[in-house]
Amino acid sequence: MAVVDSVEIYWTVEAMRRLMTRFPEIALRSTASAGTRLFELQDRLGELTGERVEQRLARALLRLVKQAGKATPDGIEIDFPISRQEIAEMSGSTLHTVSRTLAAWDAAGVTESSRRHIVVKRPEALGELAERA
Repeated sequence: MAVVDSVEIYWTVEAMRRLMTRFPEIALRSTASAGTRLFELQDRLGELTGERVEQRLARALLRLVKQAGKATPDGIEIDFPISRQEIAEMSGSTLHTVSRTLAAWDAAGVTESSRRHIVVKRPEALGELAERA
């Protein structure tokens, strides 16, 4: 799902087959990308079935920081608008739980969140929360 205005470009299956035949590197990189996504899916499924909600939420925020984090004087800002509901869906949680957890983390100085905006002020603390058993 695009979080900012985007342009989608795609090739038909037949066009991709022709490109992959002509340029084998495209096939190799496509296979590697699909494998990476499969491993990520397995990790997330494991998180949903075996971790507490605070761990899942911390991991989701750390993924967002890694993918779209921008260093600011206050910490690492997730560089696109994201709602608490979207974070709840990413972490297999509820809007209420995400709001309550972010409020606690804000009070502890781990994050600073407002409507559709999150700054991770203490990434190391968020990492510790993600690893707690």
